[in-house]
Amino acid sequence: MGWKWISNYSISCTGDVTGKILLNFAVSNSFTQFVNFPTRSDNVLDLVFASDECVINRVLPSPPLGHSDHCIVDFNVILKHTNHFVVADDKTAKKRFNWYIIGTSLLL
Repeated sequence: MGWKWISNYSISCTGDVTGKILLNFAVSNSFTQFVNFPTRSDNVLDLVFASDECVINRVLPSPPLGHSDHCIVDFNVILKHTNHFVVADDKTAKKRFNWYIIGTSLLL
């Protein structure tokens, strides 16, 4: 399966039925495919998909690893990390503690 860019917004898939199913799935579910350079010979065979264009950046080719005939696709995944701790009140929080495990741990 090889992917070819017809323009900035249009891609096509050459090859087997599986590749065409993958292309159809990606397009119908609004996925973005980020690899726009050949990864083996003149073909784009290694792909990176995401449903949000903002979570992947800096997609670049790197030299093959070992004796591989595919280049490495190097990219960053941007994640937003949030902590959401909600404690209703002290009584509710204390009920959630496992006092047996806490006590046992303190004795060790």
